[in-house]
Amino acid sequence: MKVRDPYIDLLRFIGLSLIILAHVTPPYVLGQLRSFDVPLMLFVSGLATSGKCITNYWDYVWKRTKRLIFPVWLFLAVYLTGFYYAQSFILPEPYLTGRMILRSFLLLDESIGYVWIIRVFLLVMLLTPLWVKLDSRIKNRWFFVLFVVGVFVANELIYLLSQQIKIQAISVIIKDFLLYMTAYSVPFLLGLRLKRCSRKDELAIFTTITVLCVVGLVHMFIYKGLDISVSYKYPPRSYFILYGSAVSLLLWITRIHWAKVLNFKFNLWVGQNTIWIYLWHMPIVLFANHFLNNWAVKYVLVYFTAVIIFSIQYKLVTKSKNKFASQFMIG
Repeated sequence: MKVRDPYIDLLRFIGLSLIILAHVTPPYVLGQLRSFDVPLMLFVSGLATSGKCITNYWDYVWKRTKRLIFPVWLFLAVYLTGFYYAQSFILPEPYLTGRMILRSFLLLDESIGYVWIIRVFLLVMLLTPLWVKLDSRIKNRWFFVLFVVGVFVANELIYLLSQQIKIQAISVIIKDFLLYMTAYSVPFLLGLRLKRCSRKDELAIFTTITVLCVVGLVHMFIYKGLDISVSYKYPPRSYFILYGSAVSLLLWITRIHWAKVLNFKFNLWVGQNTIWIYLWHMPIVLFANHFLNNWAVKYVLVYFTAVIIFSIQYKLVTKSKNKFASQFMIG
C-alpha cells in the first residue's frame, strides 16, 4: 500500500483553505497575498506525480480523467437539478439557466463558477506524460530552470499572439485552453522536480524563480499597479504564475518548520479529501455571499459546513463498501 506524504496533504489543505477564502471576498490585501492558491495546487499535483512511471499515455489520461470528472459530474447532477427547480422559491429572479448548466458540465467559463479549476487539472494532465519524460532526462538543474523559464516565456508569447487574433473561435481556444495549459505547467513542473531534488538544487531553483518574481512584481507595480489575483489570473499571466510558484517553492523548502504548526489529523484529513470538500463549498458559498456581509463569518460558515457535509458522506461511503463510491465519492 502506498504511503501518503503528510507534507503533500498539508499543502493541499493550505491550497484548499485559501481557495475557499478567495470565494468569500476577503479584504484586498489579504486577497492579494493568498493568490498563490491555485498555482500551489498544481505544484502539489507535480509533487504527487513525481517518481511515477507512465508507460501508456491513454491509460493514464483515462484513469486521471475519471478521477477528476466523475465526482464533479455526479455532484453537479444532484446540485444543479435541485437548484434549478428550487431557485424560483428562494431567489427573487431566476439565476440558473440551461446554458449555465451545460457550460458547468463542460467546465467552461460563464457557468456557475468554481469548476474552471478542474479544467486546469485536466489540461495539465494532457501534458503530464511529456513533462515526466522530459524531467527525467534533464539532469542539470540549470537546464531544468531554463526549460521551465522557456515554458513560461512561451505562455507570454502565446498571450500576446492571442491579442492579435480576430477569429473568435481560435481566440477562445487559446485563452480558455492553451494559456491555462502552458501557464499552470510551470508550477506543476517545479513540483515534479523538487520532490526528488537535493537541498542545494531546491535552493537554487527557489532563488531563481524568486528573483524573477520580484523583478516581475516591481515592474508591474511601477507600470500597472499591484493586482495579482484578478487582472492576471483569467487567463493566467506571468506575474500571477511567478508569484504562485515562488510561494509554493518557499512552502516546500521550509516544510519542516511550518508543518509542526499544521500537523493535525483534521488538516491531514482535509488535505486527503480536497475535491469533495471543494465541491460541497460551492452551493454554500453562493448562499453565504447572498445573505451575509462579513467575510470572516462567511469563511468559517462555508468551510466547516462543507467539511461537516462531506464527513457525513465519508462515513456513509466507508460503511457501504461500494467500490464505485469508494473510488469516486471520497478523496
